[in-house]
Amino acid sequence: MAMLRGTFSSDLLVEGLREVFFLQYDEKSLIYPQIFEIKTSKHERETDRSVAGLTMPVAKSESAAITYEDFVDGYEAEYIHSTYAKGIRMSEELIEDQLYGVMEKRSKALARVMRYRQEYDHASLFNSANATTVFTGGDGVALLTASHPRADGGGNQSNIATTDLTQSALKTAITNFRNLTDDRGLLIGYTPKTLLIPNELEFDAIELLNSSGRPYTADNEVNAVKGRLNVVIWDFLTDADSWFILSNKSADAPLSFTRTAVSFKEDGDFDTGDLKMKARMRYSFGFSDWRWAYGSMGA
Repeated sequence: MAMLRGTFSSDLLVEGLREVFFLQYDEKSLIYPQIFEIKTSKHERETDRSVAGLTMPVAKSESAAITYEDFVDGYEAEYIHSTYAKGIRMSEELIEDQLYGVMEKRSKALARVMRYRQEYDHASLFNSANATTVFTGGDGVALLTASHPRADGGGNQSNIATTDLTQSALKTAITNFRNLTDDRGLLIGYTPKTLLIPNELEFDAIELLNSSGRPYTADNEVNAVKGRLNVVIWDFLTDADSWFILSNKSADAPLSFTRTAVSFKEDGDFDTGDLKMKARMRYSFGFSDWRWAYGSMGA
């Protein structure tokens, strides 16, 4: 349904709406590109396949034949793009008589909901981090679980805690990263870099990571985790006591594929004279490997 002239006050106009749209779209930094590895796609879907790698070499006696080893297939993760779009329309009379104001706000509102959709979607990976029914990685289980299988059939690994955010929990998480192994049981040595939290934990995180002494104790102890992690606060995280420790983005980070970047188009309806504006984007996201993350959905 078109927006009619009588809906608004006077002194409005349509010119410049495209510029207004992209000004609004770029107004505030998005959080998800700080977490996800952003890639472009030219296909309907993307498939990410892994190889489990090799075990350590064995000692070889003089003149003995070399030992050959077959690779073990890893896991496969598929990313299927979804399309998101929204449109608005305004009457010809409104366009003739009005000048900025509300019409500018409508263009901004269109840009805002496109940004909101992206943040909302990408945050859902963490909001459902322990739910297999929402997201699964290449190994077929949730992002956070105590039973990540190894491709070679070795023992399961865990990257989930069941505690609130404390100094002890942070120490355990950092140690967990140092003990992670690949699908052949070899240490991989990922380094934790980021503490991702909802806004409810902002001040707790500051106390834990910035205090010179160990927080919440009268003993004269060094704060062993001071300055160890960069804090990223994401308002779109819905669990008030969830927290996540993430490695560097280059280490098997979650993936976000852009099939079609956000576009803004406008056109006129010949019969009614209405101006139609639409925004559209197409993308997919998720994770293939889980080893870049350790976290908790709270106690």
